[in-house]
Amino acid sequence: MAAETRTMPGRITGERNGEAIASGWCLVAYETGVRHEPLDEWRGEMACTDADARKAIAAAEGTTLHLHLDPYGGEFEPWHGPVTAVLVDEALDPDARRITLTSAGPLIRFRQGVEEKAAAKA
Repeated sequence: MAAETRTMPGRITGERNGEAIASGWCLVAYETGVRHEPLDEWRGEMACTDADARKAIAAAEGTTLHLHLDPYGGEFEPWHGPVTAVLVDEALDPDARRITLTSAGPLIRFRQGVEEKAAAKA
């Protein structure tokens, strides 16, 4: 299969629907699959210049967090899934901007279906 990349705005939360602890532009690389199917294997990076967010990511290293990617650039639905996030070593990132993102489970390319719409209205 061919590899693809997407650049999308995103945020990292401690829980699936929790408050954002970091946000920025994300580059996600994955094997091309069926559109709207979960991505089992993917990796990426986030650009984040907020010092407090970087401290929060450093404190959360080794735990599973949640990544939310917003629609952008031809992707019309949000993506989300579990992630581990690690600050890139200062020797490789002298500007202290990069966070490495690694899959901790499937990245769901969410398409809101009838069941979800009904649950949202209830």
